[in-house]
Amino acid sequence: MHDWTVVIPVYFEKKIQECIDNISQVSQGYNIQIILSCADTGWTEKRLLRYTDNLLIIHSGKGRGVQISAGIKAASADKIVVLHADCRLPLQAFYYMDQMLKKKEAGAFLLKMRTKNPLLVLSTINVNIRCLITRIPFGDHAHFFKKQCAASVGGYPEIPLFEDVDFMERLKKIKISIGFLLRYVTTSDRRYASMGYWKTTFRNWKLEYLWKKNTPPEQLASQYYKDVTTHNSKESKAIVVFHRSLKDGNFKTRIKKVIGDHAVKDIYKAFLADIERELLSTDAALLPFVDNSDDRDLLFWNTAETQKGKDIGHRMADAFQRVIEKKYEKILLIGSDTPQLKAEVFEHAFTMLSSSDIVFGPASDGGYYLIGCNAKSFTKDIFSLTKWSHENVLSESISLCHKNNKTYQLLETETDFDTVEDIESWYIKKQSRNQAPNTRQTWKKIRKYI
Repeated sequence: MHDWTVVIPVYFEKKIQECIDNISQVSQGYNIQIILSCADTGWTEKRLLRYTDNLLIIHSGKGRGVQISAGIKAASADKIVVLHADCRLPLQAFYYMDQMLKKKEAGAFLLKMRTKNPLLVLSTINVNIRCLITRIPFGDHAHFFKKQCAASVGGYPEIPLFEDVDFMERLKKIKISIGFLLRYVTTSDRRYASMGYWKTTFRNWKLEYLWKKNTPPEQLASQYYKDVTTHNSKESKAIVVFHRSLKDGNFKTRIKKVIGDHAVKDIYKAFLADIERELLSTDAALLPFVDNSDDRDLLFWNTAETQKGKDIGHRMADAFQRVIEKKYEKILLIGSDTPQLKAEVFEHAFTMLSSSDIVFGPASDGGYYLIGCNAKSFTKDIFSLTKWSHENVLSESISLCHKNNKTYQLLETETDFDTVEDIESWYIKKQSRNQAPNTRQTWKKIRKYI
């Protein structure tokens, strides 16, 4: 039996993998079950790149209260923590929750906002003080309790908004006190960033006032979600990442000769982590394709499909065809050598595909770091070069576009990280401070010894 069940309600969540990784990092020594309660027809589920045995995915009706209730019913543990997808638990969270539940029947964390906005920092302090006084924490505070605690108030309220407040108010009415841990769960400022601080704040005040006036939660939810941008499911986009398994000696041989086996594996994993970070902030599915999947323990993404084909051209053509068969309409393909690319580059590439058949991202060595194609105009002939890995790959590929009557556009030129000099040249530039944080931090450690 599991020690704890983490219930996460999701609806078109971009960075769910980051949330799952956080739980894995802070739950060392505990047998944790993670339940994703999805209300988005599997969209969030497709953004999971590292499946684990302790992960259970269920599909429920829409509305956070409905989703949380379904997750609690499916839980195998007696102790539950409800976590919003953009919240991150602190280190040793499960130890501290265990200690609290020895004294109280339910509890919550204090809240900290991941933001540079001083108004949001002050607002969060105010929210913490208010919750400590009222003993009614909001959902962002990560409620935790035993199953029988929820059962004692008739189960978790299946309402679309203010389900967290309603639950805490019910516990308070039957004299169940809420304990507060003096540890912080951190949450994103994404809604404030998208709508603006004052607009979001006034909207929240208005909804809370109406809630206290007994306005039906369904009516409040319609007002709350009308300003929230949801995923456009009419168009399906995917980004394929060609990469190598983490088998020793399998990758970055020119870099490995300088820094050694251990360090090259660290920097390569940092490349992939930064690529994942940026791609998961887009609305596109991330589809990894690995060169060799014989040993699943050596995969950075254990959901990766295996590349097929006698050379890189055949492998890329095969990947495009397989992704098109999954009903994706716009597809980009990149390698693992450009971790410095920001999400805006991929969004720009998708925009280009609205008016062209093909898009290329030119590499400084004469090749390309990105190629994109519309499913309706795809042809494997644009990958039919007789030779690869030379300085005319891009120009010859453009010639194939002309030959096949395909229109194309070009992104900005970027440098592949193929050598130590490539990484160092990028590292010393000022712009690198806002790019690829994992790569930058890892290289900062490695460069001291070369």
